[in-house]
Amino acid sequence: MSENRLRSLVRLPFRMAPTHQGVPMSHLELTRIEFGLWRAFQSEGSSSLPAHPVFDRWRRVQRLGVRPEGSPESQELLRGGDLRARQERSAALMGAASEVLPASESVFDDAHYSLLLTDEKGLILRSQAGGEFGGTARKLHLIEGGRWSEEVQGTNAIGTALVEERPVAVAGCAHFVRSNHALICYASPIRDPYGRIVGVLDATSHAEAAHPAIQLAVLHGARAIQEALRSRAWASAGERGVGSVLRQSDAPAFLVEWPGVIMASNATAERTLPVPLVGSSLEQVCGLGWEALVAQVGRGLDRLEVPRWGPGGRPRQVALHPVEGPPGMILGVVVVVEPATDRTLSVTARKPVPSVAAGATSPFASLLGSDPVMRRTKELAARIAPSNLPVLLLAETGTGKGLLARAIHNASGRGRGPLMDINCGALSPQLLESELFGYAPGAFTGAKRSGHEGKIHHAAGGTLFLDEVAEMSPSLQVMLLKVLEEGVYYRVGENQPRRSDFRLIAATCRDLDGLVADGTFRRDLYYRIRGATLTLPTLRERSDL
Repeated sequence: MSENRLRSLVRLPFRMAPTHQGVPMSHLELTRIEFGLWRAFQSEGSSSLPAHPVFDRWRRVQRLGVRPEGSPESQELLRGGDLRARQERSAALMGAASEVLPASESVFDDAHYSLLLTDEKGLILRSQAGGEFGGTARKLHLIEGGRWSEEVQGTNAIGTALVEERPVAVAGCAHFVRSNHALICYASPIRDPYGRIVGVLDATSHAEAAHPAIQLAVLHGARAIQEALRSRAWASAGERGVGSVLRQSDAPAFLVEWPGVIMASNATAERTLPVPLVGSSLEQVCGLGWEALVAQVGRGLDRLEVPRWGPGGRPRQVALHPVEGPPGMILGVVVVVEPATDRTLSVTARKPVPSVAAGATSPFASLLGSDPVMRRTKELAARIAPSNLPVLLLAETGTGKGLLARAIHNASGRGRGPLMDINCGALSPQLLESELFGYAPGAFTGAKRSGHEGKIHHAAGGTLFLDEVAEMSPSLQVMLLKVLEEGVYYRVGENQPRRSDFRLIAATCRDLDGLVADGTFRRDLYYRIRGATLTLPTLRERSDL
């Protein structure tokens, strides 16, 4: 194969993940090992031999009971239903690989390399290409159903990459099992969006075919599969609106993902800091690690104080909006930096910062009081009011949710439009549906002959305030989600699609996180209505009574 063709491997049509996505990976090179060194180790051990990195790996597999001639399991293939069960268990990995690998098959085939995908146990789930190496691959069980963990095959690129959690190259006599001495293997582990190793991408051929371009192509391919896994996870989480949330937020906001990398930010956050945010670590920007952040979210906290905001900055309060994947797993966290508190500002400010409610013309003047929590809520509400972000109000009955919703509406660009409100807990599901979406003429017994336009229609150009939104029935939740996602709704008894442009403010006194966890409230709808979250203190908690 020509040198130019080999070098084309590094330009394979892989959709490359950002270079900062995932943990930094140092390569382990176990190559250029002489057969005499392997034979001396097998007969004498390593105590009398010069130090060498390969000895630690050989001793490790010796302790596992692997023999130089191989283990019985290495001669066994997983077949039939057992193999299909393992493939189905890794369906997400297999699907992501199917997006990435087919376009590269001919190139690896021309290079006479088998391209292998394994699960997290080193079982080969998929094999392709191979060229002239294909016959050898079949003899050595480098095919679907082959077992290549260290426990079975000793030191090898697949098994060692899984143990050491980094890319590995193993050539010739560096393999512990003698029958593998004629191989060159390049492997790179694949992590899911939560940091777990879910498999390995490996390219294997005859030892004389070794080439650094193959090694780089495997690394790129593994990263591309990781990015495909990430994209699929976000699609499953129903979080297409995260980008719009970041764009519409007036406060500094950014998205952080495992292992603590900032993957997106809004213009306000970028303007606030002198350093680029995207690609930076959460530790650099806020002095907080990913594990600590996830631990706080796991405790149910929706806000906390971070050690700093920006390099050399002072502590700041931030609001946390987690994006959940499978139960107990956090796909990402949208972090919104809240306005500086008096304690933070007092270090640099020489005069008091005026309250948002100051001045008789402020839309928030109707929310009276000097309570610190109430004041911070009004300040944050004033910042988000001009945007189109959906707002979720969490507060008990009687705390002023309706007043706050009206103030946000009046302070927004939609203030001249209508404010339509409805209490979702005060109506039956059927009545709520007709009041919210309207109904066609003759849709049901007692319906007006002219039909009825619902609150969604009348809220066009303005704001729709849904109080006690947690009381919505499951079917109504689906209908509301469609409106928020597509802007389209249907009147009861009518097939004609209608559109309405409105801003949503929702409120509840219920524990929405708990309702989502037990399946009572839709997770995707929850994240749609939770663009910005505001809380109001109960009267018994206020300090200004």
